[in-house]
Amino acid sequence: LLADPFPDGRVHVRVRREDGTARGRAEVLAELGRWCGIAEARTEFPATAAGAEVPATAAGVEVPATAGALAVLAEAWQEWQARHRALVVLDDVPDEASVRGLLPRSGKCAVLVTARGQLPGLAPVHRIALPAPADGEALELLGKLIGAGRLRTDPAAALRIVRACGGLPLAVEVSGMRLAVLRHLPLAEYADRLDDPSAALDELVAGDVSVRHRIASGWRDLAEPDRWVLGRLAGLADDGCFTLDRATVALGCGERAAIRAVESLIDAGAVTSPAGEVTAHAALYEVPRLLCLFAREQATAGEPGTAAAGEQGAAGDRGGAPAVALSPG
Repeated sequence: LLADPFPDGRVHVRVRREDGTARGRAEVLAELGRWCGIAEARTEFPATAAGAEVPATAAGVEVPATAGALAVLAEAWQEWQARHRALVVLDDVPDEASVRGLLPRSGKCAVLVTARGQLPGLAPVHRIALPAPADGEALELLGKLIGAGRLRTDPAAALRIVRACGGLPLAVEVSGMRLAVLRHLPLAEYADRLDDPSAALDELVAGDVSVRHRIASGWRDLAEPDRWVLGRLAGLADDGCFTLDRATVALGCGERAAIRAVESLIDAGAVTSPAGEVTAHAALYEVPRLLCLFAREQATAGEPGTAAAGEQGAAGDRGGAPAVALSPG
């Protein structure tokens, strides 16, 4: 399907490491250069000097060690994009600065950027918000992992499992991997475990794949005030849904501060909002179920800094500058 519009192929690069930390721009550029055979920038690498030590990533990608080398490589990447017609996939981007210099200035290359947050400062782009999979899609994924026959033994329990995963494909996948190994476990019993808020995240582990660890990576991306706000909002309702009025009460602040706090979490991808235009008071916002459970865990554990952020937010609101404390920036 991609051969005609992109005859020069596809380039795929992850902008985060496996542990969720961001890769440096130099490291990403070096990998792009390796995949695309860009040789122009390599004359600046320390490798050209006899006996010199070359910085490298865990994957062995040479990284330019100086600003000059990085500038040469960045320009070579732009020239490559101008001469070719390829699809470039920049996967799991942490922020705008990570990719702004990687987007083509000219030419016919197309770039697909995936991110957890909205990247509101990135323009001009065409944004596509991927909805959570429908029940049927989630059941299809689960059936591929545990077998369609087993799925048919208890379709009601299977539906409970995918709904307990809160629309997170990784959670459905982990559920399927776990059930594929625990062949003796009835689907209804596993559904009961996932329905228990105190046990759900403990159950969503398969080998070295953990939903809690993946959510924790996104949690670390949030500023401390945003974490405190999310912890307060996560405690509003079992289903994670809330209105602006309820958020205002939970945060102990004025309406303007609450709006900015909620919108900051929307930017970060931690809160979903209505797809169409509605007034602020009519909008029903939502924190995804598993993120809700994780945020409650952090609040219960008394994560360092969150109490101070909350106290600062309430004090700032009473002092006439409500938006500053609750919505940074």
